[in-house]
Order: sequence, then structure tokens, then C-alpha cells
Amino acid sequence: QKQLPGQEFSPERIRSIDAKTVAANTIHTRRQTDRKATFEAFGLDTQRDFLKMVTGSPCVPEEWGTRITGADAIYINQEINLRRLGDICRKIEKMYQRDDYKELFDWVDNINIVTDVDLIKELENQLLINLKTRNISALELAPPELVDWDEIDYFLYNIDRETKPKDLYIVDYLKKLDEKNKLGDLNIKKLKTTHKVEALDQNENTIHSWSVFKCLSGEVIVNGKTYLISGGDFFDIAANYIKQLNTFIKALKECRKKLPTSTEDKNEGDYNADAANSSYKYLLLDKKTVRVSGKTTPIEICDVLSEDGFFIHVKRKLGSSSLSHLFSQGTVSADLFLMSQEYRKKVFTQIEKAELDREKQGGRYRFKGRFSNFDLAGIDPSKYEVVYAIIAKWDNRKFVNALPFFSKVNLRRHVEDLRRMGYKVSYKRIKVT
Repeated sequence: QKQLPGQEFSPERIRSIDAKTVAANTIHTRRQTDRKATFEAFGLDTQRDFLKMVTGSPCVPEEWGTRITGADAIYINQEINLRRLGDICRKIEKMYQRDDYKELFDWVDNINIVTDVDLIKELENQLLINLKTRNISALELAPPELVDWDEIDYFLYNIDRETKPKDLYIVDYLKKLDEKNKLGDLNIKKLKTTHKVEALDQNENTIHSWSVFKCLSGEVIVNGKTYLISGGDFFDIAANYIKQLNTFIKALKECRKKLPTSTEDKNEGDYNADAANSSYKYLLLDKKTVRVSGKTTPIEICDVLSEDGFFIHVKRKLGSSSLSHLFSQGTVSADLFLMSQEYRKKVFTQIEKAELDREKQGGRYRFKGRFSNFDLAGIDPSKYEVVYAIIAKWDNRKFVNALPFFSKVNLRRHVEDLRRMGYKVSYKRIKVT
């Protein structure tokens, strides 16, 4: 902890020495055999993965030891005495300043968590200005983790325990602050510690509690550069990476199927039932799950199935955690539907039961065999479409503008996987009235 003579390494500078140092140091590593492997051997996708830690064998072991690991701190496997510590620190910083790692690993800079203390302060100050001036078109409030929306009856802000909103909206939060004359003295400490969001069930039990800061997501611009806030952290995103990602999302087509709007207080289960009942060409499969060998959890087929093969998966809110579950649900179900005969047989059974239930409701339409008409031996994925339907207040925003950044990354990954299987993929915006 004692600073050596001639050393000027502040905590901020030391914290900045991360995986990039290791990438720079191992860029010219000779071809390895035995258990050592290249990046490609791990199946890394430079368009959807980003590094949090790197371990590698230095190309000059005499200087750096046999192994080097970098994340928020750097670890070197080398015997040194205290007198050499200053020299090692200078070498580490010099290596960190190099940029020749970009020859092979330029994608490392796609996404970086902001660790610079001064920049974080600037971002927090700008975030406060945006909130106080209501410059919030690029900001959202959403649960920072996956939640079961059917368990949540309402939310509470601890600054106002009288109002019980059914969903989180940043406009409502700022309105309550204004009404109580608390918007003017809002600060980061209050956002992180004092101001809380609670999710309560029908028995008025608190099942989730987060700071408002943790629930904030969106964009913050400082010195002309766009940064992201998500889950309580700020992220620096390469401009060309954002451009590529947005181009991909813009090219996605919106599903042509008609689905009803939702009210703010309607839960997912009730909405799915309404959507299925809106047309005789739809069948309700919400909560009808399938268990197959090799899977520890039951698989959700979809929420609504159309007679012409549209697997419609529905989720409320533009929160990264909820959307992550939505996208995964669609991919897992489609993958098993294509690859597993056991899954298809059990899906067939569930669909037959749902058809019988729908037919018992009466009406002039027959449902038996309308949706269970696929071949149990195998299916042609090109005849099916996976639809991601999102219930939200879209406020006339385009899909690409409303979707959180990390949800875009996640969506692109799942769309590419589904397309490789042969499926068509689309999205659907469901409005809240």
C-alpha cells in the first residue's frame, strides 16, 4: 500500500488496467499445443460476446511469467522482489497503452463497463440533469432482474406509498417527486440508496425491492458520446458496434398478425387468453409446458399458436431481464420442436388438449386437428415463424429506438440462431391503452 519512490499510480489508473493489457501482451503468442487453445476454440462470437476476463500465456515468459490474467485487476505468475514492483507497474501501464491488440482483437472494445471514477461522476451528473429537466426520452424504468409478472399485483415508490401503479414508468416517478417538492434536491445518493421501488403481490407482501438507480436503463450523452446505463452500471459502446446492431434490428420485420391492445393493469395470463380468443385462428398455450429428457425445467411451447404455424411468445415491459427470458423461450422451444421427436409428441398432446378445451367453449368453428396437424416424424422449419410480442407503452417509437441496448444484443443472437435452424422470425408491438 505504501507508494514507492517515483511511482505515481493512482487507484483510478490501477483500476483501469484490465483484460486489454492481457490481450496486448498475448497478441503475438506462438502457436501452442497440448491444452492451450485459440479464442476461436471457445466458440466466441465477436458480434454478441464481450470479455470480462482473459487468461493467456505471455510470449515473453522471462518478463511476465508463465501465466497472466486480467479483469479489473491483473494477475502475473512471476517471482519478483519488492524493488522490482515499480518497474513491473510501469511495464503494465505501458502495455495497457498499446493498441496493436486491435489487429486481431478489435472487438474487445465493442462493450466496456465504465470504471473511470471521473467519467462516472460526469455521467451521474448528466443523468441527474436529464431527470430534473425531464429529458427522459432515452430513459426507462424497469425491474433489473427477471420477474414473474403474474405474481406482481402492483408497485410502490417509497416516496409515495399511496399510489399503487401496475407498472413502472419514469414519468410517474418524476411526477411524484415534483408533487412532493423533492425533484429539485434529487441526487445520486438518493437514487442509489434512499429512493426504492418495491413489487408487491396480491397479499401486499413485498416480493422484490430495488433502488431506483438499479431500475434505470437507457442512454446518457456526455461530451457528444453516448453511454448506456443498465442495472446500476454505465457502459461505453463502440459507435460502429451500435450502428451494426441497429441496422440488424431495423431489418427485422414486424409480424403481420393482428393482436389486441392491452390495458395497463392486465397481467400476461389474462392478455394471452384475450389474444387467443380474439380469433378462431389462435389457440391458447400459455402455461402449457412440456418436460423432456435431458432438461431439468419444463419447456414453454409458446403463449399463442396460430393455425398457420406462428409461435407467438408474449412478454410485458421493455426490461432487459424480461426480454432475455422471452427471447430464450422462443429459441429453446423452436430448437426442440425441430430436433426432438419426444418434444414434438408431447407438444402434440398438449395442443390436442387445448383444441378440445377450445371446442368445448362452443361456437361454429371446429378446432380438433386445426393446430395439431404437423408431422411427428419431423418438421420443415421454414413453414414456421417465431414471434416475439412485447406489451409496452410504445409512444409512437420504432422498435429499434424503444428496445434496450442489451436486449438488442440478445435479440440478434437469438434471431441468428433461429434463422440458422431455418425458422422465420419477427416481432410484434402490443400497445398499452
